[in-house]
This record gives sequence, structure tokens and C-alpha cells, in this order.
Amino acid sequence: MNEDGLPRAGHGWQHTFTAGNRRIKQLGLQNFTCTAHMLRHSAALKWFAVGKLVSARRLAHLTNDELQDFREQFGDVWHLVQTMLGHRRVETTKEVYLEPFRNLEVELLLAHAEGFPVGRFMAEAFASHPWVRTDPLAVGR
Repeated sequence: MNEDGLPRAGHGWQHTFTAGNRRIKQLGLQNFTCTAHMLRHSAALKWFAVGKLVSARRLAHLTNDELQDFREQFGDVWHLVQTMLGHRRVETTKEVYLEPFRNLEVELLLAHAEGFPVGRFMAEAFASHPWVRTDPLAVGR
């Protein structure tokens, strides 16, 4: 929505990010730009990780057969992120938006995540990935 409450034009987001990137640069944060597409990648990564943690806890009591039946009926975490991003095919979600997870042993990491600083780890692991944006001010905190 625009400031007047009316719907924004289809490509109106480009102006929003151009103006935002200009303001960030004026604040002295050099080499930090963001696009709507980058935010979609970051959101996909975050919700995939959250979904894995939640499903691991909520479904831990199920047997393998029950878990398979649950996934067949309701989908898995990939399908959750696919739905959130509005993709027609789950392969788009896996191959494009969650590509940074391909090189991580995610299942192993999340299985042993109890007490592990997942947020800090992810921030460090993806800090240099060109498709992921994190809070640039968090570095000093």
C-alpha cells in the first residue's frame, strides 16, 4: 500500500527499495543494499529453519510411518515455505530460495540445536551470502 492507502503499482517496490537503500547509505552503512527478492530469500531461510525446529518438537512422538502419513496429508516444511512465498512448484522453493541450505547438514544441525545459538550461527554462516540480508546494526550488539 502507498502512504495514501491505495494499492501500489506492480513495480512500485523498486522505488521503495531504491529510496531505502539511499537512506541506508546516508547513515554510513556502506556496501549494504537490499531488494525485495533478497528479503524473500531471507524470509525463506528463516521460516525453513523455524519450521524444522517446530516440526521436530511437535512431531517427535510420531513413528516413521505416522510421520510419513502426516507429510503426505499436510506437506512438510518445504511446502510450508512454498505456500508462504506463493510458489506453484516446491522445486522453485528448494532450488532457488533455499539454495544456501544445500551445503549444510541441516538435519544434523537442527537435531542437535537444543541450547545451540542457532540465530548467531545462521547470521555468521550466511553473512557473506549475496542472497541473504541480516541486520547490519546487529554486528555491534
